[in-house]
Amino acid sequence: MFSSSATKVFGMEAQQLGELKEADKDAYDRVLTDICFKYYNWRINAKPSTFNDETRMRYSVLGCDPVPYDRYISHLEQTLEKLEQLEC
Repeated sequence: MFSSSATKVFGMEAQQLGELKEADKDAYDRVLTDICFKYYNWRINAKPSTFNDETRMRYSVLGCDPVPYDRYISHLEQTLEKLEQLEC
C-alpha cells in the first residue's frame, strides 16, 4: 500500500515510518492511533490468485482520498429524504 495513498493516510513515506518505528516506538504508535478514526474513500482491486491448488483473494489499493464531508452530508440528507418518503 505504500505509495501516494499510504503517504496520504500516514502523513509520511514508508521509509520514514519504518525509521520512526525503530527509533521511537511511542511516536510510531501515536501516528497509528491518530489515523484510527479518520475516514477515507478507498479504491480497491480484488482478484483471485491460485497457487498450489489454493485460491485466495488478493487485494490492492488503487487510491484513497479523504471523505469530502460537504458532499457526503448532502448525499446523506438526500438519502434520508428518500427514506422518509417510503411507505412502510
